[in-house]
Amino acid sequence: MQYKFTHLRPICSSMRRNRKSLEQFDFVYNDIKFDCIIDIDAHPFEIMVGALKYNFAFILYVYPGFVTEMKDEDYYKLCQILNLNYKEHHFSSFAFLTLIDNNIPSESSPSPVPLKYIYPFRKNTLSKAEREEGFIFCGWLPHKGRHNGHVQNLAKTEKLLGKSIAAYCEKNDISSKWTTDITKEKDISFPWDNP
Repeated sequence: MQYKFTHLRPICSSMRRNRKSLEQFDFVYNDIKFDCIIDIDAHPFEIMVGALKYNFAFILYVYPGFVTEMKDEDYYKLCQILNLNYKEHHFSSFAFLTLIDNNIPSESSPSPVPLKYIYPFRKNTLSKAEREEGFIFCGWLPHKGRHNGHVQNLAKTEKLLGKSIAAYCEKNDISSKWTTDITKEKDISFPWDNP
């Protein structure tokens, strides 16, 4: 059954104003916390949904008109985690999608989404070399006029920080820097905010 989001348009507009392609929000249902990440530069849009502490995540693909559909296997797994069903509790995929819809904020944060929210959803998309390099963000490396090489890590930048940031890095010859050393971790910033 198809579901049409009614609260997605305002945050998408806000994300565009904030030059972001990723936004995170969460909600609690039946004592379980769900983390959600909206990716408006994916085609179609994606909403990644994860149940914290349950090693369960799935992706909703959002088509033009803000329409989506939940896979049956995701719904059944969700029923197990929540200990709910349709017969006794009238819990349906439509009901869960409505919960997501009602918890979508109308405004996006002006800050980038912290990696702790994105990495669990995207870690399996990283190459072996990208994983070995690490997923701890440690800054930006501008190349323009510095004779220190050219932009690298664009695929990884896009997967972990979003397409809009990767596009800016490519256009302005800036590489994202990553490490496995937690002592070198820096707060994520937008590359356009750094000289």
